[in-house]
Amino acid sequence: MRPRLPTEKKLRKYLKRIDQNRIYTNYGPLVDDLTNRLATYFGVGVNQLILLTNGTLALQGAVATSSDPGSLWNCPSWTFVATSQSIISAGCVPQFVDVGYDDWTVPKTDLPANAPAMITAPFGSRPVAASSAASSPLIFDAASCFDACSDIGISGLISQGAAVMVSLHATKLVTTGEGGVLIAPESWIKEIRKWSNFGFYGNRIATVDATNAKMSEYQAAIGLASLDEWDENRTSWLNVIGKLKNSLLDIGISSQPALRDGYVTSTFVAELPDPAVKDLSLKIFEKNKIESRDWWGAGVHRMPRFYDSPTIGALGNTNQLAKQTLGLPLSLDMSSAEIERVVSSLAEALQIHNSGSRQG
Repeated sequence: MRPRLPTEKKLRKYLKRIDQNRIYTNYGPLVDDLTNRLATYFGVGVNQLILLTNGTLALQGAVATSSDPGSLWNCPSWTFVATSQSIISAGCVPQFVDVGYDDWTVPKTDLPANAPAMITAPFGSRPVAASSAASSPLIFDAASCFDACSDIGISGLISQGAAVMVSLHATKLVTTGEGGVLIAPESWIKEIRKWSNFGFYGNRIATVDATNAKMSEYQAAIGLASLDEWDENRTSWLNVIGKLKNSLLDIGISSQPALRDGYVTSTFVAELPDPAVKDLSLKIFEKNKIESRDWWGAGVHRMPRFYDSPTIGALGNTNQLAKQTLGLPLSLDMSSAEIERVVSSLAEALQIHNSGSRQG
């Protein structure tokens, strides 16, 4: 992964505004502008959205303002650890549940009704509307899903009372360098705004337990410049991802659900046919000096901090996905030659595996 943020030239007009305004944080004019533009993009009201200093704090704030300390929150183990860490940081307890093998996310029908849940939209997938037996409160960790959430306001999620967090980290499609956006019903956003500003709301008197998680004007400047480039960059992402995805399909390797559904995201996760192919691929990648990554490791439930966390079921799909998926190199300016190196290395792994299987 080679992130690419807006250049100094693209930032200049926004930095000049900061110099002129002499406002640097505390919900300044650039944060207001970015809030308005993102509200339009996501198809929600401006009071249904808040910008915070990072995505993990956005999730923590959503948990802290919607449940009591010690509450048990159902969440997937097949996720980035920030999902469960945000629950713990809010004084609550994560309880791990399995995901579906085909869509890599938690089936809503498998969750207890009227119990808190944080569901991950995996690697750029669109958050799916809750079933009639909805969990409550319901938060979607949609960190990598900027493209898939483009009109999330019409999906019914927010009107049903859910919250959706999209990361604006440097590694994401649209970025503030570090940051996050939370979309939720207006009453919930009001509470998160208090929580993110020392418990203040319209005065300087703390009314609730809180922290400081406000986005600065400099973060917003990067975000505005990044959003200026989004349409052009999305076309470039489609081109790069399409080449890599189609080349892999030619040798029988598929990608994460989001890419199968036509969305773009800044990570590419290959689903390999067998754990042995993954082991071979890692060896060949090392030989060819190609980096790869197990983005979510073996599942959060296998990390030492969470050994004692409660689980529902055996998490069989999580364990299998961990063994058969591999994060591949991907960047906005990835060349055709670089794509070919990755694909040919995976093809070599498949050939070795298939040859060994036939001999066996």
